Amino acid sequence: MALTAIANAQTTWSTNGTHINNANSGNVGIGTNIPGYKSDLVTTAYSDGLRLKQTGSGAVGVHLWNATTNGRSWGMFSLGAGDALGAGNFAIYDVSSNINRFFISGGMGTIPAGYIGIGTGAPGYKLDVQSAVMNDGINITQTTAHSAALHLSNNTA
Repeated sequence: MALTAIANAQTTWSTNGTHINNANSGNVGIGTNIPGYKSDLVTTAYSDGLRLKQTGSGAVGVHLWNATTNGRSWGMFSLGAGDALGAGNFAIYDVSSNINRFFISGGMGTIPAGYIGIGTGAPGYKLDVQSAVMNDGINITQTTAHSAALHLSNNTA
């Protein structure tokens, strides 16, 4: 019976050069025998899951692409030495508009560690929000009876 299962599994996979694919319309599970999604990875181990590793100088990333009307294509990247934004950094990139939407510096290049850029891949401050749209910026809204606040302080002696 096990040999039949193996033979059936082998017939559902096809190769095309160095690529392998499966035209099965069902779900694929790792760590589960009842996958609820096209790709379903289930683990109970602490700090375990999916690992993507880049061994070259480029970025490793996850691409999210919604191909429906008005859908967008996004990428989340851990950047490498071969990237223009520098090694050790993290970026969320709007592929559809060719714009970095969110950037966190890992401190490996000229940008200090922990600097965050919104609308820029080169933040010059701990939080750097850039926009070319008039009257665009940061909005703080309180949705209860209390006051909204932005606190700025200098704790030097």
